[in-house]
Amino acid sequence: SNRSPAPAGTYYVALLGDAAAAQLGASVHCRALVITPAYACPDGTGFIEVLAHLLDESKPTAFQNLAAKPATTLDVGLEELPMMSPSANVAVLYAGTNDAQLIESNRESILDWSHDYDWVIGRIRRRARGARVILVTVPEPVVRDAASRRLASVTTAMNRHISRRREMVL
Repeated sequence: SNRSPAPAGTYYVALLGDAAAAQLGASVHCRALVITPAYACPDGTGFIEVLAHLLDESKPTAFQNLAAKPATTLDVGLEELPMMSPSANVAVLYAGTNDAQLIESNRESILDWSHDYDWVIGRIRRRARGARVILVTVPEPVVRDAASRRLASVTTAMNRHISRRREMVL
């Protein structure tokens, strides 16, 4: 079950976010809805797998990769977070890529997104009490035209909000 605690003495890391988070830097990635020992995905090259392997060198580590689809930040809180095991030592939140596109096209506001983002962080803290929360900033687009300049200004504003939080930011 995804709610079962990691084995005693195991460091447990959860990744929540959109599809970009699931495959961040990955040529090989392991989708792990349940808690998965780092050694079970030896060839994983995604963000969460690499982090789990680095931690596993000093302490047995397991991970749960819930990031998968083109989710908005609100989707992460409503759909992924309830599947996260409360035994997480670290929760990594990488969300906002899809929201940035919605904001850029005027279908969402930065204010709405910032409320959703803060709400998700609060829910993470309540679900996995004592876990370290790490926030990953929204990737900045390559500026080539007026549309990408607008998207760049949106992601800059979003990243300012993320960096004001008291959590660790990558």
